[in-house]
Amino acid sequence: MEYSETESHFLDCPKCGHHFLHRLKVNFNTETHPEDRQSVRDGSAFQVRCPQCGAAWRVDYSFFYDQPQDQLALYCLLDLKEAASLADAIRRNLLPPEAAPTPVPSWQKYTWRVVRSLADFREKLTIFDAGLDDRYVELFKVFALNQLHVQQPDFQADEIRFARDPEQPAGARWPYRFTIVDNHRGQVAQTPFDESARPLFDQMEAHFGKDMETLFDHEPVIDLQWAQNYIASFHTKN
Repeated sequence: MEYSETESHFLDCPKCGHHFLHRLKVNFNTETHPEDRQSVRDGSAFQVRCPQCGAAWRVDYSFFYDQPQDQLALYCLLDLKEAASLADAIRRNLLPPEAAPTPVPSWQKYTWRVVRSLADFREKLTIFDAGLDDRYVELFKVFALNQLHVQQPDFQADEIRFARDPEQPAGARWPYRFTIVDNHRGQVAQTPFDESARPLFDQMEAHFGKDMETLFDHEPVIDLQWAQNYIASFHTKN
């Protein structure tokens, strides 16, 4: 059965308010469409231009991304109930039909993730492109936030993101950093992911590796809340 690559959506221009119909791509596949790999990373795949005033912006919407070459698949689902239902299906190996846009006999070996926003989706790609395990990145965030709280107890961390550091030159060995945002105070804290941070990352892999293999090998929702819950349960258990 064929599944549509695009869906029609009514959009409102944030600049002039023009209401118009636009086709958004909802199924990306880097094997059948190699250009998808770059377009989702540079954001052009999600950019819309108003046909009336010409204003351009990025749209946050639900879609499916398949990277068969690396056995990686990500669902970006804005609806909470839809995301929860899909995540449960993945845990029970009951994927919906559109989860296999190409014939992949070994889909069970895929890394499946369910995220709730375009920002979450692009962060996941950055993590996997860096050759890192997103489970340990999220666990690392917990330690980074705890350390920040000790150093700056008044800092309210509303968001923490793993991303490339634009100040690092191309080819840099450690071109990544964590950015922590306090929206209430309008403050930003940054922690580089460099040679000083990597030992802790490696220690976490050694310390929590068994649980990751036995408990979370097929867990599709890997985010900060998951990491905080796991750390809390780990301390309780031990």
